Amino acid sequence: METRQSSRVAGGLLAAITVIAATACTDKPSPTRSQSAAPHAGPSAGCGGTALQSEDAPPWVTGPPKGLRYAEDPNGVVAAFLFGDPLRAGSPTNPSNKILWALRPSLAGSEVTLTLLPVSPQSRSPSRGPIVQQLWPAASPSWAYPSIVDVPVAGCWRFSLHWAHGDAVLYLPYV
Repeated sequence: METRQSSRVAGGLLAAITVIAATACTDKPSPTRSQSAAPHAGPSAGCGGTALQSEDAPPWVTGPPKGLRYAEDPNGVVAAFLFGDPLRAGSPTNPSNKILWALRPSLAGSEVTLTLLPVSPQSRSPSRGPIVQQLWPAASPSWAYPSIVDVPVAGCWRFSLHWAHGDAVLYLPYV
């Protein structure tokens, strides 16, 4: 009797191990945040050569916001975390066009000037100049620069950031 029970347990254990091994050895990759259904609406490719990403934040951003898409400048100096996603033209509310800017900690701490221009010539107006905002770092973390950035028309917008230690450029889409 004890032998039958032992062989049933051993057989059940072997079956479980076989199922686990077969599942682990499939060619199908396990879903990552970027492969799973994104909880965000709107463009996923970004614009102007700046990609919107859903993966983990850049390693230099300590304690980044979780679950937000972000864009990073080509030099890896600035990241823009999109709380308002997708970003929308006009002055939307609920959610607003909140962007949390992250500067590398070694560069952060000073005032940042943010200048926006539409990429598309059709979106430019002679009566409307660039959009300019002054950003100051949050009390904590010191790399964080919160902002709400509204634009008058949809399209791809060029964001130029300038601070005491340098500058960066990235592009973000508005719908």
